[in-house]
Amino acid sequence: MGSSWGAPGDRLSRPRDKCARAASLGAGEVIRDNAGAKSWMATEPLSRAVPNEVRDFADRSVEQAKKAFGSFVGVVNAAIESGAPSPADSADASAQLSRLALGFAERNVQGAFALAHDMVHATEVSQLLELQREFLETQMKALKSQMRMLDASGRNDGKRTQ
Repeated sequence: MGSSWGAPGDRLSRPRDKCARAASLGAGEVIRDNAGAKSWMATEPLSRAVPNEVRDFADRSVEQAKKAFGSFVGVVNAAIESGAPSPADSADASAQLSRLALGFAERNVQGAFALAHDMVHATEVSQLLELQREFLETQMKALKSQMRMLDASGRNDGKRTQ
């Protein structure tokens, strides 16, 4: 009593399992079902699987979210600027660290929006997987750099207040 996803109890019997397997594929690998046939996910273009209306809706939603986040960041930046009325070193250092952290967060979210935009326009599953791989690689490098900068900034601020 097998389904199109494989026999019950098979390692790849559920759609979620196949998605997880697809995400871990190496270059040139494809998912095969129990009979050895290539899986739809690895061979069919997304243009047939995802209607244009769905892509358009997703694209508009990503753009709306970008605008909303931009407004949010603007309000937070204004709050940081107005929250440090005195030129005291500790208040200034705190505002500087807040601006630095907010800038990192903004760049990270913008990267996620760019990924979402690119994914909406991908035409094949292999493109989705490559986009995700590139995004994760870029984000890991950025996060390491951001941690170093925040650590250095925190240490410098700690020296100023002593």
